[in-house]
Amino acid sequence: MEQRLADLGKRLRELRKSIGLSQKEMAERLDVSANFYGKIERGESKIPIDKLIFICDEYDLDITYAVNGTRSIQGNFYDLLDDFPKDKLYDMFEIVKHASNLCREERMK
Repeated sequence: MEQRLADLGKRLRELRKSIGLSQKEMAERLDVSANFYGKIERGESKIPIDKLIFICDEYDLDITYAVNGTRSIQGNFYDLLDDFPKDKLYDMFEIVKHASNLCREERMK
């Protein structure tokens, strides 16, 4: 549990720095003390869920990534779509549909 808090704090610190905020500024946005927010980033205190949700919503941070360090399947899929050549999307969807049908058939066996 302690390692997960430390990892979450590290990801929150990276996000904060990437948007150019000080710990004090982030604390003000979350309506918590700078001291408490510093403890969150160091993994010494748990972040209240409403504050984590605010951060994720406000700064477009995937909550699964914030907590676990991994992207959700949905997040990965949307990232893939953003990078995929638009003229090849139909082909990709056909491949995914075919693979889905194969998986369904395998489960029915």
